[in-house]
Amino acid sequence: MTPPVNEWLTIVVYRVFHDIPRLILAVDSIGKFWIFDSKFDNERDDYSPVYIVYPAGDERDGAQRIFTHIADGSAVPGEYTTRALVNTVEFDQTRRQQLLIKSLREVDAI
Repeated sequence: MTPPVNEWLTIVVYRVFHDIPRLILAVDSIGKFWIFDSKFDNERDDYSPVYIVYPAGDERDGAQRIFTHIADGSAVPGEYTTRALVNTVEFDQTRRQQLLIKSLREVDAI
């Protein structure tokens, strides 16, 4: 399962903002929730250039629980994920309301 490409997603909530949101819960046009996570990389001394994208279901409460779980530093083992290079994700002018994914890459479960 992958989020839609070239379609605006609505940002429900975000945490960590460094130039752009780095941890995001978003919903697509059919009501599927997605979490985008670009963690700080200590070795690079910068944020990751990649968002790991987690499917978070189609219930807002359940999606927010998963988001909180990830925000607290816990991984979501075994979840199928994709990744999007940060520079392939476009934000609205405020960088806080919508995002558009220009391309994705599938990755193995983490």
